[in-house]
Amino acid sequence: TAAGTKRRHDDITTSASSVTPIDCTADLLKFVDRVLELVVELKVAHGEDDDDDGDDESGVKRRRLCGVLDSFVFVGNGSSSTERPSSSPLTLEGALAALRSNGGGECGWSSSQSFDTAGNEGDGDDHQSRERLIRSDLNALGRLLRHELLPSSSLGSKDDDGGWVTSLRDLGFPLSISLLILKLLDADSAPPDGCIFGATALGHYRTAQQVEQDLLFLRTHSDRFLVFGASDAIKLSEAGSRGCYSCIVSPSSKGVLCGRDAELEQLQGAFRRSVAMPSSHREVVFISGYSGVGKTALAEQLCSYAEALRGNVIKAKFDELGQVQPVSVLLDAFNEHCRTIVEGDKTAMERIRLRLRTLMGSKNVEILAGAMPNLRELMGTPSRPSTPDDHSLEEEVDAKTTSNRFMWFFRLFVRGISNPLYPIVLLLDDMHSSDKAVLNLVCALSSDPDISSLLVVACYRNTEIGPDRLLQDATRDFASAGISVLRIELKNLDKTCVNSLVSHVLQMSPASTKSLSDIIHVKTGGNALFVNQILKSLKDEGLLKHSRSEHRWEWNVNAIESRDVDDNCLDLLKLHKLDPQMQAFLNKASCLGSGGHVSFLTTGDQGMSTILLLETAVNEGLMSKVGSDCFKFSHGQIASLVYSRIPPGEREALHVSLGKDIWKHASVEEVEALVYVIVEQLSHGTGLITDRDERADVAKMFLMAGSKAVKTSSFTAAERLYLQGSTLLSETDWTNHNYELSLRLFTSCAEAQVMTGNYDGSIITLNAVLVNACLIDQMRAYSILVQCLGLQGKHVEAVETGLQALAMLGEKIPLHPTEEEMMLTLKQTRAMLVGVQMKETVDSKAMTDAGQSAALNLLMRLSRYAYLVSDQKLLTIISCRMVKLSVEHGVTSCSAFGFAAFGANLHRFDGLSAGLHYAKIALALLARFEKEAMIPRCTMVLAEMLAFKEPAQARLRSLLMAIEIGFRAGDNEASLTCLNVFLLHSLQSGGIRLDTLLDHLNKFMQHMTLAKHHSLVVANLIRQCIYNFQGTADDSNIDPTDLSQSPSPPAAREGKKRPLVIQYRECVLRLQLACFFRCYDVAKTVMKKCDDLHEAVKMLTKSAQCAEQTFCAGIVSAAIAGDALVLGRDAEGETYSSRAKEAVRRYEELCQHGPHFRHRLAALQAEINFHIDKDFSKASVLYDESIRLAGEHNYVHEQALVCELAGIFHKKELIDYEKACSYFEDAKKYYTEWGSKRKAQEMDKWIAD
Repeated sequence: TAAGTKRRHDDITTSASSVTPIDCTADLLKFVDRVLELVVELKVAHGEDDDDDGDDESGVKRRRLCGVLDSFVFVGNGSSSTERPSSSPLTLEGALAALRSNGGGECGWSSSQSFDTAGNEGDGDDHQSRERLIRSDLNALGRLLRHELLPSSSLGSKDDDGGWVTSLRDLGFPLSISLLILKLLDADSAPPDGCIFGATALGHYRTAQQVEQDLLFLRTHSDRFLVFGASDAIKLSEAGSRGCYSCIVSPSSKGVLCGRDAELEQLQGAFRRSVAMPSSHREVVFISGYSGVGKTALAEQLCSYAEALRGNVIKAKFDELGQVQPVSVLLDAFNEHCRTIVEGDKTAMERIRLRLRTLMGSKNVEILAGAMPNLRELMGTPSRPSTPDDHSLEEEVDAKTTSNRFMWFFRLFVRGISNPLYPIVLLLDDMHSSDKAVLNLVCALSSDPDISSLLVVACYRNTEIGPDRLLQDATRDFASAGISVLRIELKNLDKTCVNSLVSHVLQMSPASTKSLSDIIHVKTGGNALFVNQILKSLKDEGLLKHSRSEHRWEWNVNAIESRDVDDNCLDLLKLHKLDPQMQAFLNKASCLGSGGHVSFLTTGDQGMSTILLLETAVNEGLMSKVGSDCFKFSHGQIASLVYSRIPPGEREALHVSLGKDIWKHASVEEVEALVYVIVEQLSHGTGLITDRDERADVAKMFLMAGSKAVKTSSFTAAERLYLQGSTLLSETDWTNHNYELSLRLFTSCAEAQVMTGNYDGSIITLNAVLVNACLIDQMRAYSILVQCLGLQGKHVEAVETGLQALAMLGEKIPLHPTEEEMMLTLKQTRAMLVGVQMKETVDSKAMTDAGQSAALNLLMRLSRYAYLVSDQKLLTIISCRMVKLSVEHGVTSCSAFGFAAFGANLHRFDGLSAGLHYAKIALALLARFEKEAMIPRCTMVLAEMLAFKEPAQARLRSLLMAIEIGFRAGDNEASLTCLNVFLLHSLQSGGIRLDTLLDHLNKFMQHMTLAKHHSLVVANLIRQCIYNFQGTADDSNIDPTDLSQSPSPPAAREGKKRPLVIQYRECVLRLQLACFFRCYDVAKTVMKKCDDLHEAVKMLTKSAQCAEQTFCAGIVSAAIAGDALVLGRDAEGETYSSRAKEAVRRYEELCQHGPHFRHRLAALQAEINFHIDKDFSKASVLYDESIRLAGEHNYVHEQALVCELAGIFHKKELIDYEKACSYFEDAKKYYTEWGSKRKAQEMDKWIAD
């Protein structure tokens, strides 16, 4: 025996021990190949070959068979045919000689004469004689193979005691070889009457073709059936002096998948796509099917495939029984992956650590570490204990901001661990038990363009997808985010696949197990889980048993057919037969769901006995161990069945007892980690908790769990937790020491309800606060109410509610202020600030009054809704009131926003210098309080004013920085508004190539889509505008000013009217397109609409959009006026001539503050001298001056526009085609540099003309 490759038992016989066995597993394949060659020739000799033309004589066939048999050399004995004596029974002639001499012979192989003679006999006995001869040949082949593997066995022996099978198994030969020989040896036996235990239950071979089919099957599945020295697929346990096979291991647990080749190829294709296109391809796979159909087994095969290709697999299994917060399941999976990285390759770990520190920053680890504590070790950051200050700061941040911040950093974390060289497969099992928060998180990860090589695979039961059809809604969200969805629906297995499954479990060939698998298929319907359970049940009942002497499975077909099986085959587990202690243990375990932790069940005095029960449950196949101290039920359906057997009246008490037990034995740190488990158990029986103090303590636990859920964006779970906690309190708790607890529970609950869209429920909850809380504490409730109304699009009602709350604090502001009221407030604020130095304001005392601080925060929130209703007068008064509060009562970080807004409004009335003064104060306050979260808010309100001081290109970098800071701080509202400004300024300044700008837009589009932010509307308009400039293959019939092809946001599809500000921006974009493409008829209509909107939106009087409108309208008006005057339409010409000259006047004012506007002024003057004044020499000079100035400030798109206008001027008026062509060539160069292919093609037409 080759060292290290075989195992022997002490009781192997002397003769068997003298055999030189096959050397290795690979030689088994050679062995099977040689036997297969022999069987093929035997099939030909028997006339079974389909290709046989019938011309070959039997004698020729037999001689060919003799030649094959003569050259048949087994690896085991190692001797060639030339070394064997002529009388060796291992040749056909030797076997025939022995047969003749022994009168029946050792081998018993039929002679050629007798076989030939049989072919000439009459029809009556001919068929039976032929069958006998074939069976005799197959039996002889079996004895020949047995003798070759065990030469000590007798060829002539008909002994079927199975001793030789034991010898083969002891030498390491697989069971499949033994069964093959056994069925050959039984070939000459007549079929028995009825079905009894024994070899006949396996079925014997009747033709060489059947032998060939089995050999081909063994060859195809060699990794399962031809593994030398491998143990059975059946667990062997020794009980006393006799061995018995205790259970049949689930096929899926062994990595075997039957009948899922096409589905597996689809999954592997999705994985390959995620690797080949790590950033551009986004795909999510949904695997659906009934329970037990093999969804998880299929996904596990993909995981094995991915791991073989250096992929990382992150598995999260949701549980409908034992979880209160599904997102925690997902985060636990990522937390475990952090541990895997730390314990893996150190070089790879250091690379990931460096990347995470770069992306997240070490100080932000704690944002995620509460949910993923292993992240601290991965980042190399020590744990920072929480302090009272931390909790006070958390209370100042609303739930939405906390959620946004967590989502942002979690995405940064996944970006850090993802790598095209090590792709990630995120397996979400039992997705039907998840919630909206999980789906939102998955959508955010899948659509993030900076997360590379991530494939999400979600398994769910298609009959249990929730009442609100969350998964269907999710697929629509995925599609809108540009994510491909691959759907794979699994059906039950057919007869062939069930037979293959049974064949694997019993480690027998499919031909041997067909009689059993056909019955199982009928009784289970082809459900893989049920197949496994019924096999185990049949074994337990003795209807399927393993013969230790013959090493094979035997079954009673009649008894199995007559056996009744319940519709739910899991009832075969016979749970009622378990002893009471085991049943009690399983009941307790099922309360935790299908997965759990040993420590939950080993607390108290019964810890050791519980561990022993757990081991027994594992041995019984009810549970399986994961790691050293974790366990789970073998299948979720088993956990559900166990739980369903608990009497309903006992469930509540069992849950509460378990929750209290875990709580009692957990340390302070462990309570925070286990809070979800504890409250899930207590939530099932809160009615059993009657003591008032105990109910308050449990309510605190629900508050802790809800706050933890909010931090991970799980608002649905948080709402449920807060509601359950609030039901534990009574009205009297508002008046005793539980006041603070009541306030926090109800306020937090209302906030969570707003985030889930339960607006009516939020208002009901807030009413309890407004009735019972003191005035200062009511302010947070009013702030939540304002947010609730605003999210419903009720902006006017939101403003009205906020102003009512301010009036309660003594800050009365009219809902619809008049022009006189606005100017009076502005005058009073100016007077208050006279003589106040900037340093004095910045260094003034910090605000300490809680009421004034609440008023300041509420004013800041109201400013957004005042902007959306386009009430410039109200916006001005709000900014004045924020400045007044800051000067009189002290400053906070919110004061920075107040001074910034005040400066932006003052710019309209007192000029740019006055506005910039207060902008500097705002920036100084930001530096004092070091409040990064205020940077995007201040940038948002100052961006339009700063556009008049410096070129747009100089502001783009600061806008990008503000966007990044806002996302980090969780202020998505301010970030996305800054993003809106960034996109508009980038397009209208030409400082970024169109394709680069489109990349920026698509990158941030996901944030807008997920947030359903109003900036998505403008972003879609900008994207369509870019497409119009870039052009398509055929632009001849496409209106370049048409923006209607941009996707409609949900609000528009629901018939909601866009805010006036957004309508105005759309008009300005269309006017810009009309100006560049000289669509003057369209421009007339758009200019009229712009004027109407500008009149309605007074706050845009001095804005970058207003400046853009003025320039484009001036260029267009000069051309229209010139054409009208030529055609004799003097009135029209005069109207548009006045408009063009008004544009020049406005730009003369702008150039006093910003020299970057001078190229526009020169272009306007040139067009007026060309079209209206007809001063061609001056126009020529001004065109050149405008082109030069635009180049100095890098306004490449307007440099191209003026070159185009100059070319038209020289072509039409000066008839200088050579110079006109030169200008058109320059225009083409600049348009190409900007990325406008369509305009560059237009220049080619001008040049050709």
